[in-house]
Amino acid sequence: MAEALRKVLDTWAVIAWLRDERGAERVERLWSEAAAGKVQLLMSAINVGEVFHVAARWRSLADAELVVRHLQEMPLEIRPVPNTIVWETARLKALHRLSYADAFAVATAVRESATLVTGDPEILELARKGLAQVEWVGGPD
Repeated sequence: MAEALRKVLDTWAVIAWLRDERGAERVERLWSEAAAGKVQLLMSAINVGEVFHVAARWRSLADAELVVRHLQEMPLEIRPVPNTIVWETARLKALHRLSYADAFAVATAVRESATLVTGDPEILELARKGLAQVEWVGGPD
């Protein structure tokens, strides 16, 4: 079988999927494609932590823990954050207008030679500058 395409999910994409918001259908298809071995899904541990934070504020700590456990059971590789990613993230954050967690998603995608799945307009701006390859799931841009 050919090597699977690599895609990095950012917090925006996962939260949209959890809340069944715009972009959720595409993320659901990606889970199916990953389960079938057609795509390799990755996520920075920092972004998983951000999903936990959002879920805890949206619902409760107990629900956030369930969400993270569920993500760990999905066809998703959660990438640790080595110092090289921290330094690249800091550079991105210093030079561009985006959140720190978003910068981790971008740096992870670049390091993994992967497409970043997002609906976050700040990240789309980086893609327009040629700094990241993005699969836009946020609707009209």
